[in-house]
Amino acid sequence: MPLYNCDTVGENNPWQNGTSLPEAKRSSKIVAALALFVASLALPLAPMNEWISLGALALLFLYVALSVRLPSAVTLLLVTAFAMTTLTSLFSVGAIVLSLVVGVACGAFLFTTLRRWYLALPIFAGAFLLTLLITGSPSMAALTLVPLPATFLLSVATVLARHRTSAICWTLFGLLLSVAVALAWVLLAECRRYGIGVTEYLAQLRGEAVNLLIRFREEYFALVQSTASSEMGTEMSAELASSIELLQKQFDDVALTDLVAQTFNILPAIAVILCSIVAFEAQLMLNTLYRSSGLSCVVTPTARIFTMSVFSAVIYFIAFLVATFIGGDGMAMAVIRNLHLMLLPGFCVLGAQTLFAMFSHTKGAARVFWTLLVAALFCCAFGTAIQTLAFFGTYQCIMSALRNKLLQKMQESGRFPPDQSDDGDDE
Repeated sequence: MPLYNCDTVGENNPWQNGTSLPEAKRSSKIVAALALFVASLALPLAPMNEWISLGALALLFLYVALSVRLPSAVTLLLVTAFAMTTLTSLFSVGAIVLSLVVGVACGAFLFTTLRRWYLALPIFAGAFLLTLLITGSPSMAALTLVPLPATFLLSVATVLARHRTSAICWTLFGLLLSVAVALAWVLLAECRRYGIGVTEYLAQLRGEAVNLLIRFREEYFALVQSTASSEMGTEMSAELASSIELLQKQFDDVALTDLVAQTFNILPAIAVILCSIVAFEAQLMLNTLYRSSGLSCVVTPTARIFTMSVFSAVIYFIAFLVATFIGGDGMAMAVIRNLHLMLLPGFCVLGAQTLFAMFSHTKGAARVFWTLLVAALFCCAFGTAIQTLAFFGTYQCIMSALRNKLLQKMQESGRFPPDQSDDGDDE
């Protein structure tokens, strides 16, 4: 059954504990295969037509509703993806993120539960051929293979009983590898098409982005002026005219150029954040698939506990301070901003765990008060709420490391019973 048969893994590995694992439900394998096929198709087809994107989402939601009992975190992701597709212009983004989550999780489930794991590969091949038939583009069809490296690495990490954080990092690496290859393919194809170099093509992209923002700015202010004139008469008030003039100065060509440059500088961090969300939710959904198919023994404590290292906490804190209070431009500052944003999702998860632990000790009116306060903070100041959550996580990471170090010192000096330091490790 397992993808790999390694004898050097830990003794708590359910894949190598000397007993045979129960067989996963056949219905779960069939539904997972169908979901993997639909998710692979949604990746290249979602940006082409909004109805294709909506149809793919509907099928994925149907799969989720009928076959998987999802925890709250995955449900939140699904609601967020649906809101992104229906309430914003980023219609295909939600479908792509959701498709990657479902595709990676279902692919890893099939790789680790089928007696012959390679029998799952024809699903990717079928999606590739169908996309090639629909679009006639090999590049579009190749996008169906994007989840494959992440699926493979998540399967290996699961069979080797790696810690949850390690499994997520392996999956993240696979996703980033796929994204990097896909972007390099597109970039080189566009450069060959126009007969220019990569640097010149990126400069053209920046210029087009600046021109797009300038056109949007002009159309917006023209609309504001025409609306104000129609409501107030032929002439606007001096106060309104001065306000519009002030906004035009704040969003002049130089400011828009700087905004585009800063956005391009943090594109690596944006890619890492999106792939981190996909990797985290895919690993969580994989655990849920195991439970719902009769393989709860696979979901060991190491597969449930998420941690971050103290070194990453220190790096995050320093990068935040430098990016917030020092600022500036240049390559060094761009690297610092990217580090800060790349580590942000992990510490937000730790912060959420800390927040839930605090809520678990409150009852009655106090719990209602704190819940409403947190909800209001996220609704009114989302950026501040995210940073606060990350600081909760950073604090928890550093304090846990200091507490463990202190307990270790006390044990070595004989002032603390060794057995008391191990309580609650599996919670």
